[in-house]
Amino acid sequence: MRYVRIVEEKEELQTIEDVDMCESNVYLRGEDGDKLVMEDAVLIEDEGGRIKTTNILGEVKVFEGGIEEITFLDHRVIISD
Repeated sequence: MRYVRIVEEKEELQTIEDVDMCESNVYLRGEDGDKLVMEDAVLIEDEGGRIKTTNILGEVKVFEGGIEEITFLDHRVIISD
């Protein structure tokens, strides 16, 4: 998904710049492996023993535990308790 942001606006001319969104999928690690619990997360907050995630649509989920792993190239965040 790509968004366009207006960088400069003049009377007759607009300059635009492409902005890449960096959403990640969030997985909960358990005994049975990793379970996808949220797609397209854009905000992940550590609340001291709890992880609060928000996706691109504004849906919020809270998980007990902490962040075990972040893989930026794969857009993948692992939470474990």
